[in-house]
Amino acid sequence: MKPEKTKAQTGSAHIHHHNSIAEPGLLNAIERFLNRNSSILLGIALVLCALFAAMLFDGRLSFATDDATYINNAYNLIHHGTYPTFQGALYPFTLALLLSIFGMKLLLFKLFSLFFLLIQIFILYKALKNRVPNLVLFAGLFTVSFNAYILAYGSYTFSESFFMMIQAICLWAFFKLIDHLQQDSSLKTSLKWWLLYGFCFFLLSISKNAAVICSGIALVYFLARKEWKFAAFAIAFFLLFRVPYEVIARAVFGNISSTQTEMMLRKDFNDPSKGSADLGDFTDRFFENWGQYISTHTFKMLGLRGNGVPDLFTLEKMKELQTPMEASGFYSLIFILFFGAALYYSYKYNKYIFFLILYVCGMSFFTFIAVHTLWNQDRFMVIYLPFILAIFVYTMYAFSKSEKGKFFQPIAAILAIIFVLVQLVGTLKEAPKHSKFARKYMKGDEFYGYPQGLQNYTKACRWTGENLPADSGKILANRPVEGLVYGKRGMFVRIPKPVPTNADSALAFLKKSDVKYLMIDESNLGQIRAVAQVIATKYPEKINPEPVHVEGTLEPTAIYKLNY
Repeated sequence: MKPEKTKAQTGSAHIHHHNSIAEPGLLNAIERFLNRNSSILLGIALVLCALFAAMLFDGRLSFATDDATYINNAYNLIHHGTYPTFQGALYPFTLALLLSIFGMKLLLFKLFSLFFLLIQIFILYKALKNRVPNLVLFAGLFTVSFNAYILAYGSYTFSESFFMMIQAICLWAFFKLIDHLQQDSSLKTSLKWWLLYGFCFFLLSISKNAAVICSGIALVYFLARKEWKFAAFAIAFFLLFRVPYEVIARAVFGNISSTQTEMMLRKDFNDPSKGSADLGDFTDRFFENWGQYISTHTFKMLGLRGNGVPDLFTLEKMKELQTPMEASGFYSLIFILFFGAALYYSYKYNKYIFFLILYVCGMSFFTFIAVHTLWNQDRFMVIYLPFILAIFVYTMYAFSKSEKGKFFQPIAAILAIIFVLVQLVGTLKEAPKHSKFARKYMKGDEFYGYPQGLQNYTKACRWTGENLPADSGKILANRPVEGLVYGKRGMFVRIPKPVPTNADSALAFLKKSDVKYLMIDESNLGQIRAVAQVIATKYPEKINPEPVHVEGTLEPTAIYKLNY
């Protein structure tokens, strides 16, 4: 079986099993309609994405700490020169630029997340138009516009929206490269496209740590097509940018090795003393993650299995994560059949879909090996949803264009529309639940929806930024990254692990960290309260008995001053 080698043509004719869209047939008629109205449909996709993202808008930080951590990493990069090692560095670098220009503006950061989603739609359109069937193209684009799980990231400062934008840019750059190579493979004429590919894939590799394998996926693509020289170039031009970056970053910041690597290699994430995982552990991890992320999260997020909660770590989401949906061999089989058939058809007829399949499978494979099964978060797959649905639709489309599958054309068209509309219906159901948050936010109640204790905590953080002098010392707090965002100053310190159990060690840590205040809230595990009690028992004069400030009456947060 040889991959297609035909010269790229205008329109979509070169990708349709050698059939022109001018020929009769239901799918060809749909292709002609979509092709004529492609610009209008792109505009509709952009408008609906913005509209639904606004309907699902959430002005708060999530219950998780990752969104606040990205901002915290950007702050530390600016003020302390600290390289962000745990997550991909490019997004914190981008936030650092925004932070240095505009200051701590949470709403602005959230609006940029929406902007990244919109840019992704436009770039995906440019990357896929005239390269994949229009039905496949718009199934992918409207997944971004309609899917509540994707849209939720349009109002959070997680890295997913940003990564999806960079991902789309990489696809555009790679497809431009392979189009040029098909016409002229000489290095002299293709150099600028190789450089563009190398730079874009380098950016992708520092956007998410798992994406470091992206050039390896390009390598596999060229090897599968027996284009040996290009396979070598794929690695070389990636390293042309990645290696100097590593050298310069280490010279400027020192050690920039990701702390995620050490965590990934642990046998038990919560217990480093159990040592490193072996081959059997990684194998077990892969198959358990496959069940969680493919048969459960992927189909749930596409609206094809059960009713999930697209909110990011709300109380409802936490309950869902505590009682996860069971993995299903049936849905796993459906996924394998669709992707297997798509791989067969695309290898013969459409190199762009072929690369998309390699990309989704390669990134997912690495993720399933790298992440511990206890994390079980749908955000690891949400970044690939537009591609997964596009591949599903392509499988049906390709089969329907074959001689044996012509009867399937009406079914393929109907199923493609259903796959998209199911996501729209799910989002329309979610929108009324979120509209109250948007209304409250617009009226100034930005903490509406938080549990009472967390509301008091975040308000107390804001009080410290507005009332405590800048040189008044640090504050020991339960959630310091949120404190930075709402207090707008880097004055919050996390309680150490292990928690100090005697007064002298506790005071030594507090003095070393320049901590002058304790923020004690009722919603945490009581660790800071326990530290305060240990100190007060032995050295009662070290803590003022009366709080400097108390926020709230039900589940209050109190701030106490230390006296050294």
